[in-house]
Amino acid sequence: MGDNTWKLRKLEILKLNKEANFLQKPTSVEITLVDGEKPPWDSDDYLKPYDMDDGLLQYDIEYFISQKVGEDVQKETMSVDSKSIEQGHKQKIPVVMTPSEYHGLCLKLQGANERAESAETELQRALHDLQKMRTMVHNLVMSKPHEPIQSESVVHTLTEDEDEEYFESYAHFSIHENM
Repeated sequence: MGDNTWKLRKLEILKLNKEANFLQKPTSVEITLVDGEKPPWDSDDYLKPYDMDDGLLQYDIEYFISQKVGEDVQKETMSVDSKSIEQGHKQKIPVVMTPSEYHGLCLKLQGANERAESAETELQRALHDLQKMRTMVHNLVMSKPHEPIQSESVVHTLTEDEDEEYFESYAHFSIHENM
């Protein structure tokens, strides 16, 4: 439904509420004064219920709707353990939510799990790289000056012929000629 339709329905509901409150008044004098141009319940005074103890006002339709929704999604009801600070023990608090809310939470949880797994993978990779660097630094510090440094890097395994091919590929750039 469009935004205007909801506004119109809301206005209709307000008009019906005003009319119901008007009709509950004990006197019929105002009914005899109706002139036909606009209804006598058009005043905002009739937005307030005449009898605050009216049984219909005590009827909470949202409560019964939530009870029905709660029965429909009983499988999706879960209990959450929470610690009570005052009592120092765990208590179960039932949580009721709509299927769409439950689905949204599941999607958020799935995304959080994926991010956590990705972060764990990155952490393991970083720890592995750190260990390799520690080993290289240890080898560098502990090596004797006349011994060559051992490295797993491919750059150190290149021969001079392979280096020349690289620099010749850039020979047309003047900066390499000057170097």
